[in-house]
Amino acid sequence: GEHAVSDLAVGEKFEIGVGQSPDVQWRAFRVNEADRKQGWIVIITNARNVPIKAEIIVDGDLVDPPPGIERGVGGWVLPVDVPANDSATLRYLLKSDLR
Repeated sequence: GEHAVSDLAVGEKFEIGVGQSPDVQWRAFRVNEADRKQGWIVIITNARNVPIKAEIIVDGDLVDPPPGIERGVGGWVLPVDVPANDSATLRYLLKSDLR
């Protein structure tokens, strides 16, 4: 397929949707909520025989964002390396407005 890309400057980052793979899956779970914070866990599984680099986009305000991460078009971009035929777990906290 083809994906339209607008005019960009040299070195400017952009995102392209590449579709889905039955070999790479993810699930997100809210594990707790207290003190105006929500704890989340994301589990990414990789059934491929090569390691992958995934990016989880988190929309919301992270509590103590890790150094070096960036805020992209859809939210915070959290990189995850997933070994071949294995899984990786990502944990993060979001600020919550619930009282």
